[in-house]
Amino acid sequence: MRNLYNIICLLIILIVNSGCPKPCIEANYSFAVTAQFTPDLDSVKVGDTIYLISTFPTALKDIPSGNMIKYKNSAEIGSNLFVYKINNSVFPGIDAVDKFDYVSILGLVYNDANAPSPNHVQQLRYQFGQDSFHLKIGLVTKDTGVYELAIVNGLGVTKDKGCEKAAFNITLANTNQHINYFLSPISPYELPRVYFFKVY
Repeated sequence: MRNLYNIICLLIILIVNSGCPKPCIEANYSFAVTAQFTPDLDSVKVGDTIYLISTFPTALKDIPSGNMIKYKNSAEIGSNLFVYKINNSVFPGIDAVDKFDYVSILGLVYNDANAPSPNHVQQLRYQFGQDSFHLKIGLVTKDTGVYELAIVNGLGVTKDKGCEKAAFNITLANTNQHINYFLSPISPYELPRVYFFKVY
């Protein structure tokens, strides 16, 4: 199990909290949303583009309470993308952020050199559009090998009501994540969030 997932999630919380008016209200909202890597192929060529897409409405069901919440005034919803090149003698793999070029189409993908482990973590930020939040980024392959892309849970804060916070439980909608490429055990947290593919 990778402790870095917990460290990065904590980092998101610290970064988002730093921009909030104090004190921040703990709203304890928790929403389930999905993302998808496409095209859903087990192998692609150098120069091909893999897309990460995620769209969800501003009206969301809060998991703990079952209530519908209008989360329209979010100041920012962010997450992280882990990027590894698989080497089954090195767990969990080799840092591989530099093996791709990144394109922000909706929302933003960026690399914060001040964040922990910038060589294998990219930051993500959703874009608000009418009644939905959107993320669409492209990863252009630059080198051959087997790669793992892993998304982690997100965090959002609102602009009003004392800066209410919400957790976003992000899982993949992909029906085939090509986990046969990875020979080590995958934790229950990671299993619905990881995607593997080969570049040739």
